[in-house]
Amino acid sequence: MRGFAFIRIAAAASLALVALAACGPRPDQVAGLLGQPIQGGDYQLTVPSMNNPADPPDRFTNPTPGNRFVQFDVTVANRGGLHLPIAPGYFRLVDSGGLEYAPAPNIPSDDPLRQTSVAPGEDTTAVLYFEMAANQQPVQLEFVPAVFGWTTRIVVQLG
Repeated sequence: MRGFAFIRIAAAASLALVALAACGPRPDQVAGLLGQPIQGGDYQLTVPSMNNPADPPDRFTNPTPGNRFVQFDVTVANRGGLHLPIAPGYFRLVDSGGLEYAPAPNIPSDDPLRQTSVAPGEDTTAVLYFEMAANQQPVQLEFVPAVFGWTTRIVVQLG
């Protein structure tokens, strides 16, 4: 008899989760367009420009054959009351084939994004390079902080 009660409780909990998910997008999971400020949770992301294809940052750094660089200027602002973490690994580029790309590591730049935190009321501006397949198009840039328990997700639609 206890097994039956457990199944009924588990079924009720599953229905509650489905009901919560059906309520629509959460305010910390948002999307917007290139060039506009997009606020998700305490983060505000602005991606004013995209260079596609981007010139290599120097004469020594080139994409592998069949790939190209895409460059983004990004500004992340803290609109909350606590320090917010930021790192290059929080970004990913999604192409028209559904493939995801992480920012290219060790690309020399005058303003690279480094793992840090942003103080309340402050912002940080950086340049991100992605190396992606040359036969695909960038579709969206995603910002997903990897902090346990957070659901913040900001999507910048590129096309």
